[in-house]
Amino acid sequence: MATAKKPYSLADAGWKDDMPNKLHLLPLLQPPKDAYNALYAPIHLWPDEWQLKAEVAFNAKENSKENFYQQNWMATKHVFPAAYPRSHPQSVFTPGKEFEPKMNFNVDLTPAELKQKRKDDIKKGLSIIQQVDLEPFVPAKSEQEANERAKVLAQSGQPQLWGCVERIASFRERPKGKPITIVLAHATGFHKEIFRPSVQSLIKSFETQNTYFIDEIWSLDNFRTGDAGLLNAPFVGPAISSHDIARDIQQFIQFYLPIRSASEDKDGFDNYPLHLKRQECGRAREDRTIIAIGHSQGAATLLMAINAVAKANQPKTQLVDGFVAFDATFPIRESLLLQPLPHNESNVALTLVRKDVFIDKNDLMEYLNKVPMFKTFDDRVKKLYADYGFKQVKVANKGGEESKKTFLIPKISKWAEALSFCQLWLNCWTSTEVQARNYNGWTHFMVSTFIRDFPDKIVAEVYTFCEQVAKTNSPSITFQYVEKGHLYPLEDPHGFGRDVAKVLHEKLLGSEHEPVTKPTGIEKVIGYVRSRL
Repeated sequence: MATAKKPYSLADAGWKDDMPNKLHLLPLLQPPKDAYNALYAPIHLWPDEWQLKAEVAFNAKENSKENFYQQNWMATKHVFPAAYPRSHPQSVFTPGKEFEPKMNFNVDLTPAELKQKRKDDIKKGLSIIQQVDLEPFVPAKSEQEANERAKVLAQSGQPQLWGCVERIASFRERPKGKPITIVLAHATGFHKEIFRPSVQSLIKSFETQNTYFIDEIWSLDNFRTGDAGLLNAPFVGPAISSHDIARDIQQFIQFYLPIRSASEDKDGFDNYPLHLKRQECGRAREDRTIIAIGHSQGAATLLMAINAVAKANQPKTQLVDGFVAFDATFPIRESLLLQPLPHNESNVALTLVRKDVFIDKNDLMEYLNKVPMFKTFDDRVKKLYADYGFKQVKVANKGGEESKKTFLIPKISKWAEALSFCQLWLNCWTSTEVQARNYNGWTHFMVSTFIRDFPDKIVAEVYTFCEQVAKTNSPSITFQYVEKGHLYPLEDPHGFGRDVAKVLHEKLLGSEHEPVTKPTGIEKVIGYVRSRL
């Protein structure tokens, strides 16, 4: 394995200024029949006590006389095969060859011991990062080369990884108007359930007088996080490519999004098994209006998938009809070309020194309410992060017998999260794909104060890029400055959902249309009386 120079640049990785800008993602292949986990997701890796039945995601109609299933939006969990093969040889490995250090469950360290542990963890993390070969990350120069790479990787014995998605829908009678399907992608280190409060606010704020209605929501786990992270943890290596995350999104929308949406499915949730059925490529797109919403890395990978997959005069390659991107994290290619690659050192270090073993839920919540990054989160988001972002483990004692003592640890290890942060430079091809304009839907960039005022020029340039590309390509691309922090969707999900609802009103109904305020009880009575006169 080649050892990359430090600091290294795209040029060190083989990128030349005269190379094509086009991002050629690897094609989506079917795994060999004998590939590990090829047929079924290894759901035995999920805790036994987990229920796979529908659960209440949120209540969207408070004080309603409708029955339980009509006033509540229900969530179900589903799995689908992740993109195959993975783009980098070090993205996967054979079980038993774990690259992550073993967890230290000693929660009684002295301040001096804790300080030393943090130093050691940073050293271990940087050592893992430096083991990743840089060259295979560089995209293929042509579609033919991408096809050839995929064939070689598919024959290398890679296991099949799995994606996990949450579907949120209600059993209400079909509303009037055109149904909308929402697809969500979260920020690094979080999970699919984290969007529930924002979606609740979006649904309550979105009223179009029977023109459109939100039919169902599909929220994706990153393959290293949440429930997907548990399925894939024994099989993933240190090379985490955002190009593969984009391909996972493509795989879900093109092949595993069910053909019929919630309002067209008389059988309700019974028609959606745990393992989603493979469909004809693009079949589900024919009868759906799909709006994607992404935050941070989720926004960047959605943006990458939507634009890199799209081809002129090929409708099946148009993944969505519209996209709202909040603080998409993608450096501009030209800025990275000959500069040292940013490894997000501050985020990597903060992740590696983060506490990752908790005695119980109270210990975890006390930590979340104290640490600056988490304490500003909305209480509902904080609870969702604790409930769905961590797993309970039992630790064996020295005698080898299983101890009754349990701990809570993150579903995504801090090592994997740090590796995700340090490879965000791969998102630089997003900027070239957006400028290529092969995607024929609309895009709305929401960029925060955090990005605009960031001291690092490479990050701050995203603000300028989004603003300028919107001026050049309006109205298909629009731009909005949001005077909020980078974690706005997590700190104020009600405000974020309301802001997204305003964007959807403008995009679907025209900029002159203001969101409709739902009538109060007395206004409904007056309206009824007038209708009878």
